[in-house]
Amino acid sequence: MASTPPFLSLDDRVEYLYTKHYFPKDSITEPDRHRLGEINFHYFIGYARNFRMLHDQQLIDTPKTPSQVFDIIDTETEISILLYKGLRRAVLLLRHCIIKHYCDKYPATGHFLESSNFIDLGSEYSNEDFATRIANDILRYSEKCVVDIIKGNCTDLHISVPKTCNAMDPNKTQEILRGLPLWSVVDSFSLGHLSEFIIRCDTDQDSKEHIWRRVAEEIDFKADRFHRGLDSLRSLRNLVSHHARLWMRPTTYSMPKKGLFRKEIAHADHRSMVIAFYNLASFQGRDTRRAFAGELKAILDQNPAYTYGISHVGSKR
Repeated sequence: MASTPPFLSLDDRVEYLYTKHYFPKDSITEPDRHRLGEINFHYFIGYARNFRMLHDQQLIDTPKTPSQVFDIIDTETEISILLYKGLRRAVLLLRHCIIKHYCDKYPATGHFLESSNFIDLGSEYSNEDFATRIANDILRYSEKCVVDIIKGNCTDLHISVPKTCNAMDPNKTQEILRGLPLWSVVDSFSLGHLSEFIIRCDTDQDSKEHIWRRVAEEIDFKADRFHRGLDSLRSLRNLVSHHARLWMRPTTYSMPKKGLFRKEIAHADHRSMVIAFYNLASFQGRDTRRAFAGELKAILDQNPAYTYGISHVGSKR
């Protein structure tokens, strides 16, 4: 069994970077040492290892110094701020669209919580499980109007407000959440549950009339890529929200290199992160997507080494 690597002091980290040939001897400056002392070393190594590989293979043209790696991390911070803004807009837009089109077709209360009103797409969990997960989202929601309705229902039922409904009879769950309109609780749905709801919420026998198609049409997103686009959006959101490294990371869900921004991603690896970035741009809506893409490009143009790393996912040898 391999031994666990020890926690390294700052001096040990510097020596490790030299010994493992991450950087030339004596290239680590005092400002570099200061920053190394303020960042999880394992996190830094995730960038440094890829930087060393790209530099040694002459795939990026930049000095082999820690400051260049920190520049990449700083660029990623700037990118992540923009991505978070875009993710927030995309989620708000999706919530607006699903409320608009769902309530135009189905009752605003009750109907959206019944598992029989979801289409079965062979997901990892059943419609019953999905209905329970949405109900749990709502029970955790703290908006006063929602809390008051739930408390009133529980008072009528002579029960305490439950923390979850995992082991509860679905009919009892319906009674506890009775009277809550979709528009009052949709903000409680996680992005994963929101995406699932958009795809599952319509059992119309004519699949061309499913609500998700109306949502895709309103934001001008091609129907044949919409499901995959939502998967990519959710995956990117998780990475950004948890401050994960994006540079030199393959995507979980690859998108086809098509659409409005096909020129921007034409030369990117098919699983590279930049495709997910431009997928997010496509979820900004007609009026905002090009401006978002322009902000993205402006940041990328400042750092070619970073741009290479989010357009490729590994060694070329």
